[in-house]
Amino acid sequence: MKCHFFRTICIATLMLMVAAVASAQGHWGCTNKSLEGRWGYTETGTVIPPTALGGATLAVAVGLYTFDGHGNVSAVQVSSAGGKVSDDTKLGFYTVDRDCMGTLTVDITSTSASVPPTVTVRHSVWEFVLVDDATEIRAVMRSTEIVSGLPPSVPVPVSLSPIMTMTGTRVSPDRDDKRH
Repeated sequence: MKCHFFRTICIATLMLMVAAVASAQGHWGCTNKSLEGRWGYTETGTVIPPTALGGATLAVAVGLYTFDGHGNVSAVQVSSAGGKVSDDTKLGFYTVDRDCMGTLTVDITSTSASVPPTVTVRHSVWEFVLVDDATEIRAVMRSTEIVSGLPPSVPVPVSLSPIMTMTGTRVSPDRDDKRH
């Protein structure tokens, strides 16, 4: 009798554990909160302008995104396009889908542009995926356009063909606390 009772308790406990794990797996997913915090990132690739503006330009950037968990993002970066280095600021918004894929849209201002620093010089859209338990981000640029800062003879906006990728890693709050 004791063996039968013990076996019944073990089986019931095992079934409850399996049900809890299955339930947790069924409800897991990403949200805008999954990106909340600071992320270090690099961007690399090539941007191809319309033929009238010249040939392909290699571009790279390194920077720090800050996601607020509610769909707003800001960033600072140092970028180099065709060897021209600039300090940039980004402002924009993002959405994260339940499957951990999302869209990031940013407007970029640059201190080295021939326009005031409060004027947007580029507008870019990225498609991304969160990986490794939402501690890393991988992205590809869907589109980018120059919206100001070109010579007066060139009408804006000018759509560019990007072949750009981005990788980023969450900046650990623990590391930030140790620096202060």
